[in-house]
Amino acid sequence: MERRRIVLIKLFAAGLLSCGGEVTAGGRDASSTQDSGYDTSVPFDVLDAPSPDGAPTCGAIGFACCGTSCSTGVCCNAVCRDTALDTNNCGACGHGCLTSTCDKSMCIATQLAYVAGETDPEAVRNDSSKVYWISTNGGGVSLPGSLYGCAKTGCGNSPTKLYGSINYARSLVLDTSLNMTYVADSGSKTFLLCPTAGCGSAPIVVSKGPIRGLDQHGLNLFGVVNDEPHQFKTDGTNDIDLGNGAEVAYDIVAPPGNASYVYWTIPPADKIRVGVTGIPNSGNDFVITPTPARVIADSSNLIWHSGSPGGSTIFSCTLGAVCTAPIVLAENQILDWVFGGFISDGTTVYWTAYDSFNSGVAIRSCAVTGCNKTPKTLAVVHTASLALGMQMGGLTLDQDYLYFAFSDGGTYVYRVAR
Repeated sequence: MERRRIVLIKLFAAGLLSCGGEVTAGGRDASSTQDSGYDTSVPFDVLDAPSPDGAPTCGAIGFACCGTSCSTGVCCNAVCRDTALDTNNCGACGHGCLTSTCDKSMCIATQLAYVAGETDPEAVRNDSSKVYWISTNGGGVSLPGSLYGCAKTGCGNSPTKLYGSINYARSLVLDTSLNMTYVADSGSKTFLLCPTAGCGSAPIVVSKGPIRGLDQHGLNLFGVVNDEPHQFKTDGTNDIDLGNGAEVAYDIVAPPGNASYVYWTIPPADKIRVGVTGIPNSGNDFVITPTPARVIADSSNLIWHSGSPGGSTIFSCTLGAVCTAPIVLAENQILDWVFGGFISDGTTVYWTAYDSFNSGVAIRSCAVTGCNKTPKTLAVVHTASLALGMQMGGLTLDQDYLYFAFSDGGTYVYRVAR
């Protein structure tokens, strides 16, 4: 007993044992087995057993680090951890998998929903309790799309169909303050208003023209209508053409928390333009970039991808009137230009990409300020193959999870810890 006390005192004095709790992603406390400087599953006599030279054992998985290093694993909060399998330190120290497990340094994604026969899931959005998405199903009257909702904890094969007669859905906006969804129906040249509780067979329909790329800021919606960037009220009134009449715009975004600017991509002209909200024909060039497609924004940054679907480059740049120094976040990403997911929390950018090595949908991330063009793969969900119709879908997040959709013989919705 006296020897144990002496060993512990020496270890604490050397900084090899920690008495503070380990914190995983999102500020959550890790399990109690990680609060000490040793693995409590290991017998105490083994833990403090001296090595042949009399020094205490350190550096192995589950044991105190030797200073700041480990002979195996990674030193996380003074304890050696196997980041390939450790649920609370998955892929990196402090990255916890929450309700899932860790394998090959990635948290295992959890399936929340499946809808047989539905394909081409587009935008994915979430509120405090549910996840929402639209399935395009190829578009057209003969193959109408649908708007679905599902509890964040999962709904098996029975998500709630909020509306089921969308001609060709392109974008989805969720207004959590009004519990309302707005769906851009390019095929019917309208946008639809449907409560998050469902709208049966009678959503509010607002005629607008062929519309794609829909976003919201306050009481205004922003959409690409007849290839022009437009601003209008949620009832379709007060329509303002922000472009010059010949924009050929593809996607549009109104940054959250910024009431001054709206941005849109123009792939044929290799540029992104910026307009002033409420001012007609106010567009000016923001950045010259090859074939820009999807564009998103957080409160400080604009993020977009350029190039081709089989080899896209992802950029970021500080919001403003002009971008002089875009940052390359990642290159050669196999993305989906129409349906692929793409989101930023202000610190990190996340996207869906096809992982040809693992044959599946990958969730990748990079700091918005850059990651040396080496994004991290957070999860991979294995699918049959692109040849069999696998289609990447939208992506959204809350403080704990990323939620994403794809189709492969049906539409799947998953979540994974951030």
